[in-house]
Amino acid sequence: MVADIETIERKIESTKTKLKKRPLIYILLVILLFYISFFGGAFLHESKIIQKFNIFPVWFGTIDVSVDPSFSPIVKDNATIIPFSIKNVGDKDINNLAVTYTFCGLPPKKATLQKNTLYQNEPSGFNLETDILLNTSCQIYTDKVWSDVYLDSENNCYLDVPQSVTNNYCEFCKVQFDIYANGKEIHKELWYPYLGDSFDTTAYITNVLTRTNLTINWAEGYNSTCRVLVPWSGKEGLIKKDKIALTFFDAWTMCERGDDVEWCKQNYSRNIYNIITRYRDAYNTAGYSSDRLYFILVSQYDTSNSEDKKIALEADLVNLTVNTSIANVEIGMIKLRSIVNDTNGTYTSWNNTYTIDGIHPSKAGALEFATYMWNQIVKGLANQNSSRNGIDWIADSYKVSNTSLDNPGLLFNNTGLLKSYVQVYNLTNALLYLDNYSVIGSGNLFSNDLNINFTLNPGRGIFVLNWFNLTEGANRNNTPIWFSSVSTTSKNIASNLTGIVNISVLFNTDSCMTIQSISYSSHSGNYSKTYLTGEYECSNSIVNLNVTGLEQASGSNTISISYTTSAATASTGSSGSAAIISLTPDNLKDGYKRTFFKKWSLKFLLNNELHSLVLDDINNNSVVVTVSSEPITEEIFLGNTGKFDMDVDGYYDLQVEVNEIAASKLSAVLTIKSINEKIPTDKTSEGFFDIPVEPEKLPSFVLSVLAVVLVIIFFAILWLLKSRSKRAKR
Repeated sequence: MVADIETIERKIESTKTKLKKRPLIYILLVILLFYISFFGGAFLHESKIIQKFNIFPVWFGTIDVSVDPSFSPIVKDNATIIPFSIKNVGDKDINNLAVTYTFCGLPPKKATLQKNTLYQNEPSGFNLETDILLNTSCQIYTDKVWSDVYLDSENNCYLDVPQSVTNNYCEFCKVQFDIYANGKEIHKELWYPYLGDSFDTTAYITNVLTRTNLTINWAEGYNSTCRVLVPWSGKEGLIKKDKIALTFFDAWTMCERGDDVEWCKQNYSRNIYNIITRYRDAYNTAGYSSDRLYFILVSQYDTSNSEDKKIALEADLVNLTVNTSIANVEIGMIKLRSIVNDTNGTYTSWNNTYTIDGIHPSKAGALEFATYMWNQIVKGLANQNSSRNGIDWIADSYKVSNTSLDNPGLLFNNTGLLKSYVQVYNLTNALLYLDNYSVIGSGNLFSNDLNINFTLNPGRGIFVLNWFNLTEGANRNNTPIWFSSVSTTSKNIASNLTGIVNISVLFNTDSCMTIQSISYSSHSGNYSKTYLTGEYECSNSIVNLNVTGLEQASGSNTISISYTTSAATASTGSSGSAAIISLTPDNLKDGYKRTFFKKWSLKFLLNNELHSLVLDDINNNSVVVTVSSEPITEEIFLGNTGKFDMDVDGYYDLQVEVNEIAASKLSAVLTIKSINEKIPTDKTSEGFFDIPVEPEKLPSFVLSVLAVVLVIIFFAILWLLKSRSKRAKR
């Protein structure tokens, strides 16, 4: 051992001697060591300057992105738009990014990205557009299907499942992405909901119960394995024993379709936990807070085939029943596949206590649970009277019409334990919404229209507003819509409603005679319209306007009113089309400033020639305009001025200044002015202005480190010169 150490020491001394004889190699090794420790260490992501000279990610880094959808799609008349975010989660910058997607097996499309270059951890976005109209109102669980239970003379059990019961049930659609980043192809997949609007519930239940029979334990002390009765078959020799309600929901929906195990475990457990707490809270609200609730979780997953995902989820259910504490709640569990397939213990192995191990309920425990639940249901069978806004009504049904609705605004609350029903018909300018501000309907409901029969769950309320309109300066109870700000040229409308409604709006103007145009733009810009004369009413300087597409917003549904002057005039070609504004040379000379909406255009005379300007697009900090007769399209940023040579004579003739931008309203304030300004010789294009970019400064710690390196190199050179001098003297 000592000899080995001495050998190593001799090798080190020999290496040191060699390096002293070759100081240049010594210096290079020191610099290389410093480079590796610096760029491979804590300063890796501090500065783009460092990243520029750092070769480690280039050599050893990975390229990867994440893709995440918004679960609030925008459904239009003929298409659906789903916003997606894409983020660089790899070690390298992506300088060339492209994405194609396939939705529900349709032909692939190329995505239009907000950015094609992504630095590390930088996000971008794009919209997935599909012709499929998604159904955002579908439900994640089915309604109850009541099935008759029959027994034969040998106590064999049969279920008579009714046929042709459908539900508005959510299905999922596969979305595939082919992502090209710096020449590397990355494939991503996910499942997106809201597909389809009709689901044959009973056919599905019949299929499940055909493959997996249902065991019912009777109070008489025996159990029966129930098979599905062949549809429309005779029931001779069978005795009707009871009814059973069947429903299902797929808490594991997304996990069955390809998501990773850890994601599924976390979200699956959270879904079950939330369901239990919602039921617990409902019982507390109903006045039974002192009662202890019992829940039985039924695992139907076959874990005998070594499927990691199913094994993990069943284990997570077990953990939920044993380790999760929910106030006033007991949780048990049945491993259904273990019972049916007899792969992991038998029913007879359960003892007669409530649970054998805190997980598996016994027969007595299950019977206690069923009896308790039945008693709770019986307690809620009697409908309760309720009084709201002077209207006494029975909780199971109430009819609302013009004849019964003298009060212009009513709130109905269901204070019972059962569902109640409100029928609404023959209303004028109605607005109907729930107490959570979700919209039921708006507009006129006549006696020959389809009546709205609305189901009101216990503890929920519905607002019914009749003869409803939004009037400037008027206060009204129960209204979820109001003016957030007003002027004679602009009316901003706010809404708490989570849906889109159509309403009548009454507002003040300068004068009915001088109105040039009235236009409306919703919060998102999806609904916009310019109104022609005759499409609105105006009397005594008050306009009555029917607004379509009022969206939820704090105050960015906007009505804009412009007035005629002696100079500028405006017209529209048809209902809903963009405004066309005509200007005189005097307008241009003085400068014409106003709010423009997307696709609005100007016509003007300049140097005795007719020209036009169109506002093509509005971004967050820039607009895109096209001037012609010889088309020139330029992007002009907020606060900047674009200049145009209309007749190509070396002089700017027109300038467009961007004063304000409201991208959410698809509007911008522009100032258009005629000029006569010689184009500088170094100008190569019109409309674009070079924005000075301050070069990135080296961080102070980088300067300090570089200073140390220079000092080391300086002393190394002195040492090298000194060594050479000594050798020369020898």
